[in-house]
Amino acid sequence: MNFSSPEHTRNVWGQIEENLRDRHKLKGARFLGNNKFSSNSIESLLDSLADNLAQVGTVSIDRLNKRWGDRQNRNWVKIITFVLSEYAYYNDAEGGFWDNLFVRLQISNTQGIKQAFYNILQEGFDLLGVVKAKGGYKYLSTLYLQSGIPQQSLSHFAELVRYVANNLGWWNIVHRYNEIDLAQTLYDIALEKHPEKRTLNRFLKISCLNDRPDREDVEPLSGNLLKYIATVALELERRQQSPSILTNEQKREQYLQGLSLPYNFFLRNWDNLASVLTPQRVSSTRANQIIRQRKRELILRLDTLELNLQLVLPEQSLWRKEWKNLTNSFCHIPQAKWESNINYPNSLEIPELCVNLHTLGNTLGDRRLWQLKNANKCDLIEWHCEGVNDNFPLLIFDAETGDRLNLSPENPQITGINELVCYFSAHTNLQTNSDIEVTDACFPCLIQNWQAKEIRLKGRSADFKLIGENINISLNWKSASKRQPILRGLQLKNKKPIYLEVPQIYYPLSDSVESIRIQIEDMDRQLPITPPDQEILVRLTGEEWQRIELNKWIETTGNYEVRLWHGNWSWSTSIAIQFHYQISANINTQKIQIQNSKHHEISSILPIQYHVKSDFWMEQITIQGLWSFEPSIFVLSGSEENQKYNYSAQADQTGCLNLSLMSLREVLPDCDRYSLEWVRLGNSQKLIEILTQVE
Repeated sequence: MNFSSPEHTRNVWGQIEENLRDRHKLKGARFLGNNKFSSNSIESLLDSLADNLAQVGTVSIDRLNKRWGDRQNRNWVKIITFVLSEYAYYNDAEGGFWDNLFVRLQISNTQGIKQAFYNILQEGFDLLGVVKAKGGYKYLSTLYLQSGIPQQSLSHFAELVRYVANNLGWWNIVHRYNEIDLAQTLYDIALEKHPEKRTLNRFLKISCLNDRPDREDVEPLSGNLLKYIATVALELERRQQSPSILTNEQKREQYLQGLSLPYNFFLRNWDNLASVLTPQRVSSTRANQIIRQRKRELILRLDTLELNLQLVLPEQSLWRKEWKNLTNSFCHIPQAKWESNINYPNSLEIPELCVNLHTLGNTLGDRRLWQLKNANKCDLIEWHCEGVNDNFPLLIFDAETGDRLNLSPENPQITGINELVCYFSAHTNLQTNSDIEVTDACFPCLIQNWQAKEIRLKGRSADFKLIGENINISLNWKSASKRQPILRGLQLKNKKPIYLEVPQIYYPLSDSVESIRIQIEDMDRQLPITPPDQEILVRLTGEEWQRIELNKWIETTGNYEVRLWHGNWSWSTSIAIQFHYQISANINTQKIQIQNSKHHEISSILPIQYHVKSDFWMEQITIQGLWSFEPSIFVLSGSEENQKYNYSAQADQTGCLNLSLMSLREVLPDCDRYSLEWVRLGNSQKLIEILTQVE
């Protein structure tokens, strides 16, 4: 093969392309590993590549472009990309991928040569329309993604999957654990049980976040793969089919196409795994003894119910070998006022811990630090949360979920979110155009010298700016490229919405889709409630949306997961249902109790009276004895008759409602007197008032 001849490389690529089974699939959904080539033919291609590189001399992308040309078709780029993906599958050397490759090609392993191959792969992935890894090891992860598990590691990986499935259970793998935790668990167990299997361990290692502490976007290849394998195992059990169907290439492809699997799933060889895909039911207690979840960092989140900024430590299970001598010893997280005991070798279970940011200090630029300490006040683990960057002094949250958006200061772009809450300096101005609506210009902000605005994107895209002293930031905002299904139904506003009736799905219609698949899983009973291969016909009626009724399958309260998919597209959501008559049947008739920030019972002395405004705004009211999720209206009044602001809040499931007066500090103009009333069942009760102002 002569890479310098465009005609020759065109013929060679034509022969390769004929043997690629995915060549007719949509761009971005193809796998180079789905082909008909033997390892001997790949070795021949590698020999030809080595010979051609030897004629080039010093390898660089400019030199290759000059010598091999083919500016129009770039067939040599396609050939090299294919050969490297095959090398990732067939390579049986014990060293690292790039080290082995360069030895095989008889070229030096330098950063410049490696960069040339990076450039070739980047272009090749785009030209061939392959599925790409989303993060982490950008090129190597994508090469491994093309086939799944390297050939020489298939039997050992199957043994590893069997062990994990026996201890976790297929359902737990699919629904209970995330891909990053599963990837780390696979790697830990492989090191423990098969330390000599270096090729397998290297493959598993690149999937682990702990191996890349500088990156949060590592692609958990092995964790994803394990989840998809578990999905197949559950479906085999559900359909009462033998795993042996997966060893037949034609039957396997037809079978897998009917499952709720993501488009970026492909496994080249199922022969070893077919023998381990037997039903596995494991208790949660047993599962906890094997899964080793990663440390989850401290995050900053917007509480969409009480509209406070919160420091949140996500729920996590922690286990450290060095805790062996701390069995049954006391530990605590002082910043969250949480304490427990270490019971090695069991995991330390930490629930989600939330602290309102304004109770810790009125600054956003500080880097927050929480520690897990032992009884001697020594640090066992630290969690961090970065504050606001001086070069990018703003915070942006998804108004629906409260999640913080981590934007690039060099090119801040927001995609796929329709409503935002922006926090920025009180001395900074927000400038928008007609495609952005300011939905709440007085969004409560408890952080001193900061302000907040809630904004909504009305068009397809728009820009907005933040301009102030030493600040001039422009942000680009785009809606989702494709419309997504919408859930509609009577619900209670909560961090995780609770529906009081079975909701409906409104599906955005498309001329190119004739039917969609649906699967509904009862998460409490760990069972699917839709029949296998359940389809919904798409009816084009001139409307933009098609309504999908879920009550034909969901008949009782509980927690459910709903998934829709067709082709390469999929969408899923989790819903909790609690019928409204069940809530009203459990109305709490206990006496209403009202406490202030000092935890004093003040129900009998209302309204509580202050003479100083600062005392008024620092007050926090707790009302107990309400109905579950009962909504309440509060009216803040100023000195003038027209100075009124209505504020709605909702009790939690236990009937408790918390209200911070500071959250209402900016909603009325400054005046001498304020009062707060609570309206319930048509009756009003004045809670707090200022009599005179003496400050």
